[in-house]
Amino acid sequence: MIRLGIIGTGQISKDFVEAARLSNRYVVTAVYGRSAESAGKFAADMGIIGIYTNIDQFCESDVFDVAYIGTPNSTHFLHALTVIRHGKHVIVEKPSFSTTKEWDRIDREAALKGCLVFEAARHLHERNFQLVEEWISEHRHELDGAVLSFAKYSSKYDSYLAGNRPNIFTTEFAGGAIADLGVYPLYAAVDWFGIPHDVEYFVTKLESGVDAIGVAILHYNGFMVTIHVGKNINMTLPSEIYFGRKTLRLDNISMTQSIELLENGEVVANLEDTPAAHYMLGEVSAFADVIENREDELQIARYTSWRVLSRQVLYVLKELRHKGGILFPADEVENMDSYLKEQGF
Repeated sequence: MIRLGIIGTGQISKDFVEAARLSNRYVVTAVYGRSAESAGKFAADMGIIGIYTNIDQFCESDVFDVAYIGTPNSTHFLHALTVIRHGKHVIVEKPSFSTTKEWDRIDREAALKGCLVFEAARHLHERNFQLVEEWISEHRHELDGAVLSFAKYSSKYDSYLAGNRPNIFTTEFAGGAIADLGVYPLYAAVDWFGIPHDVEYFVTKLESGVDAIGVAILHYNGFMVTIHVGKNINMTLPSEIYFGRKTLRLDNISMTQSIELLENGEVVANLEDTPAAHYMLGEVSAFADVIENREDELQIARYTSWRVLSRQVLYVLKELRHKGGILFPADEVENMDSYLKEQGF
């Protein structure tokens, strides 16, 4: 059993714990939270014995092999670096980091320590996502473009409208639509179609400096991919991929349960498979396969492909943010060594 430690006490961490246990590959041993109250409540709710409120003490302990990081986006980098410097593997929630400079530093330090770093892009490991990838690969010569959509009214948006500053709606915590929900369609686009040669991003920006809603256009040779994202609306549009008279229609880009093949506007086939018992089960099982079989060439090849894709997605995400005039504090870091020294590393 892989011993799993948890950093972060939100709902996403609870869901990950549930999936990890359902896989029968992990035992959850400890949780780190910013306060004794939040860490204690999480531990009580999830049946975890080890409780920590000091990140260094958590990482120095000998109670876990891999840490899952489910904290606000801007905190991922320093949390992951702390874990890695203590010789432990990392599973970091998407988006992994704020800049490619952060990604490169984590990748370098992980290699020095012999640690693995996984980005929890869960839909990448779902069978229906992979079925779409396979169908696109077989019909690549017919590809004419795509429209990918994911917008959901945030549970924190009313609080923002009331004058508060929820983390997800601030640049300080690397929030906003494209850096949150936008990672789902962006991962799909880069995995299925590759890195675009140019991007555009048109946004409705909040006073806090992040995007509430936006339309991204990814330019490829011979076709375009349009991405609609938002955190202040509920969008019910499906995602579609075009091949002349044929269209692949997906009910949800983040958790695909229906894949319809249409020809001349009429459904001619359903291509989907039955979803897993838990929406995170695919990723926790895939990560366990690599952790438990680090000498296996096939598993290392899978891991390497995930690393490459993770950096590519982060690069395109950064380009889109900058095109939309969205800057995070991490964008201002010029010298990483000086920055880390300032942070006490």
